Amino acid sequence: MLETVVMRVLREGGEYLRRRERRLWWCFACGGIAIGIVALALAMQKGRAVFAIPAAFMLVSLAVSQLERVRKGQLGERLVTNLLKQLPEGYYLVNDVVLQDAGGNVDHVVIGPCGVVAIETKRWAGKIRCDGDRWYVNGRLRGSVSRQVNRGAAALRQFLADRDPESGGAFVQSIMVFTHPRCQLEINRARATAVRSSELLQVLLEMGKQRKMPPALAARLAGSLDRLAANEGRSGDPKPVVGNRMKSRVT
Repeated sequence: MLETVVMRVLREGGEYLRRRERRLWWCFACGGIAIGIVALALAMQKGRAVFAIPAAFMLVSLAVSQLERVRKGQLGERLVTNLLKQLPEGYYLVNDVVLQDAGGNVDHVVIGPCGVVAIETKRWAGKIRCDGDRWYVNGRLRGSVSRQVNRGAAALRQFLADRDPESGGAFVQSIMVFTHPRCQLEINRARATAVRSSELLQVLLEMGKQRKMPPALAARLAGSLDRLAANEGRSGDPKPVVGNRMKSRVT
C-alpha cells in the first residue's frame, strides 16, 4: 500500500484559547469568592442586600458567557485544523501564531503553493452580515473580524520580511472561516476573503494554482515560523515576537 503524503503540521495550536480559558476560570473562582464575601457583608445591612445579590448574579453570568465563547472558539479551531490537514504535499500549517503587532494570535497560518495565508476562525451562528469592515450577527454589531485577520496578516508579513529579507515580505493573504453549520453569510465589500468551512480547502487550492509559490521559498518561510514556535518553548506559554512596527495594512 502506498503511503499518502500530506501537508506538514508544524504546530497543533489551541494553547492561546486554553490559556484564556484558564484565566477565566481563575477570575470566575476568585471573583465568586470575593462577591460572596461582599454580598454576605452587605446582606447584614438589609437595605443594600437587594443590590448586592443581583450584581453577584450578573458577574457570574458574564463569566459563564465568556467561557462559552472560548469553548466555541476551540471547537471551531479544531474543525479547521482537521480540514487543513487534508491539504496535499507542499503545504505547511502552523496554528496559534502569536506576534506582537497582531493584537492577539493568528489562528492558522498556511504556507505553500498558495503563498502565505492567515486564517481567522469564527463559530458564529445565525445571519452574519458584513459591510466593509463592519460585522453584524443577527443584527447586532460585533468586533470586526476582517480588521482582526488583516492585522494578523500584516504582522505576519512584517515578521517574515524581517526573518527572510530575500523573500521581500512574501505576500500574505487573509481568509475568514465561519464554521457553524447554521450560519448565513451576507458579504458586502469584505476586506478579506470570507468562506464557510466547507469551502476552505477549495479556495486554498485555487490560490495555489494562481500563486504557485516556489517550494523552496515555502519551506524556508515555514521554517521561520517553526523556529518561532520552538522559541516559545514547550511550556504552553507562547510569547509574542517583537518585530518592527507594521508599515502597511494587508487587505
